[in-house]
Amino acid sequence: MIKITFSKIALLLIILSTVAMNTDAQDSSLVIPLWKDGAPGFENLKNQPELAKDWWIRNINNPSITVFLPPKDKATGTAVVVCPGGGFTNLVFNAEGKDAAKFLNSLGVTAFVLKYRLFRMENSPYKEENALQDIFRAMRL
Repeated sequence: MIKITFSKIALLLIILSTVAMNTDAQDSSLVIPLWKDGAPGFENLKNQPELAKDWWIRNINNPSITVFLPPKDKATGTAVVVCPGGGFTNLVFNAEGKDAAKFLNSLGVTAFVLKYRLFRMENSPYKEENALQDIFRAMRL
């Protein structure tokens, strides 16, 4: 059995974020919530708004994936879930999510950029396993 640790996931996040660059791929408007009624055990937080400023997003209580499709003439049928970094305190959505998705689109890869719960954010009600739940749920979807 393969043991997946946060250090392995973090390494993957670093690799994906380093390939981020601008391309001609279109921005997506399709956002898919991971959980129909909100994150398990935290359904009451589902409608709390996210906080965003300049380069970061915080207060993610309704985890989701945003779909970025490659141009039809380049599409390979391959898909990747991109988990932007931010030390589990912030989410660097544009530079480490959207830009990575655009680069992958230029290679013909569909990218799903994940907004996951941040367990190291000040006063966060979440634990490490909640971020993992979001990552695994995104993969299943």
